[in-house]
Amino acid sequence: MAVRMAVLDGTFYEVLPYQFHEERDGGGRYIPVADRAPSVRYGLCRMAVEDSVSLLFGDGHFPGVQCDDEATRDAITDLIRETHLARVMTDAAIRGSVGSIAIRLRVLKQRVFFDVFDTLYLTPKYDPEAPDVLVGIVERYRVKGDELAARGYTIPDDCMRADYWFSREWDENTETWWLPIL
Repeated sequence: MAVRMAVLDGTFYEVLPYQFHEERDGGGRYIPVADRAPSVRYGLCRMAVEDSVSLLFGDGHFPGVQCDDEATRDAITDLIRETHLARVMTDAAIRGSVGSIAIRLRVLKQRVFFDVFDTLYLTPKYDPEAPDVLVGIVERYRVKGDELAARGYTIPDDCMRADYWFSREWDENTETWWLPIL
């Protein structure tokens, strides 16, 4: 999924060390075209995805609420507006176009919030007695020490470029953040 996300966000060719106009390296050796970044970068994939998604959740395309009870209908309509659900669903559809995503719903201080997560670093946990019941999700990925320090973690100076494992877990009631492991 990481490669597909790189195509979508336009960073796919950033791993190539040579620009298209560089025909020779520092030693004078010819650089094959396949080893050079394209001369023109055009976000055609992202444009196609955004055009398709706009048909789902663009102006005037977000699903309306149909309910016989007027108070319920108004409450759900207000919830959709307050949580910017159309924007959340647009983000989810774009990011999910190259794989899968997870949408988290949280209620904090009587307000509703949505978050969209790429599933590349998420691992579901199922109930062993009921394998179709999700009981939790683990998020785990590698991150550099300096990135953790920027987030407020205490990282020794000699470990700023070292890799750490960042991990957090969600279950039905809690979100647990683990201390990063070197």
